[in-house]
Amino acid sequence: MFKTIKLNLKNKIFLLILKKFFLSITFVIAFTFLVHLILISLYPLPLNEEIKITSNEFGSINLVEQSKEYNLDKTAFTKSFLFLWKLITFSAIKFSQVDTSIAVFSNNDRNAWTYFVSNNEVNYLIIIFSQFLSFMIGYLLGVWAGYKKRSYIDYLINFFSVLFLSTSLLIVIPIVIHFEYLFGIIVNYNPKKISTFLFPIVTIVLISQSAIVKIVRGETIKGLLHPSYTYYKSLGFSEWSIFRKSILKNTIVALLPLFPFLLVGSLSSSVFLETYFNIPGNWKHIYGILIKKEIGPICVLIYLIVLSFSISYFACEVIRIILNPFVERSK
Repeated sequence: MFKTIKLNLKNKIFLLILKKFFLSITFVIAFTFLVHLILISLYPLPLNEEIKITSNEFGSINLVEQSKEYNLDKTAFTKSFLFLWKLITFSAIKFSQVDTSIAVFSNNDRNAWTYFVSNNEVNYLIIIFSQFLSFMIGYLLGVWAGYKKRSYIDYLINFFSVLFLSTSLLIVIPIVIHFEYLFGIIVNYNPKKISTFLFPIVTIVLISQSAIVKIVRGETIKGLLHPSYTYYKSLGFSEWSIFRKSILKNTIVALLPLFPFLLVGSLSSSVFLETYFNIPGNWKHIYGILIKKEIGPICVLIYLIVLSFSISYFACEVIRIILNPFVERSK
């Protein structure tokens, strides 16, 4: 009987995970399709093609090729479906022309996948490592502050958490750069120098760990005040054992909803890393791409952002289901 109950629970958990997976995939596809549909309905042609037409440069325009390339003879729905198929099959989605003002220096750079993925690898590595470090530091500080509640350690950690939580990268980065100049440090991108990566990582960690500290501190205090903590204490369990049984799971579960938003927020910080720390990448040209109405590349970027959010959401939901199988099953 117990084996049957256990098997049924596993099956229900598997089905729940499968449901979350399809929900994530559906959200990515539907959101990207909708955004592309709206944009392509408003702007069927890139800005440079519009300029050619309005300037009467018909000698430089092959109307047949233009119609074929931009599917001008098709409805907006058809265009969006074709675009979605290109996304799913990782087919080339290109900028309309070479344009140095948005860092499209060659035909190879015209490929949106190369532009937003390959050309930003250093940025993404810094962000991923920074998020991992933020979690480790934020979690440890949050637990420490929770155990030392109402002490000077708790107040100090809480003060800096609130300070950085209410401060944007626009303020933190100039402050970090100011301290660099005070010590005669000039940051130019050099993969052989540790300072190239150290200062961007420190900046992102200072911002990201603040929210983690606040959440973990609150959940730790709840765990310490819970009757189960006193119960385990009376049975002679060690502090580490009580932490694993009463606090660890709850703090992790409380953090899970935060990570998808932290990841997307960190991706957007690529603009600041490129601008202030000279990290190679193309995110700082996003405004220029929008102005030039490059709908295909814009939607590739949106797809990558939404996909990153959905993958992290799915991973967090799987962890939540594993940690709380009975609670999730009853929903």
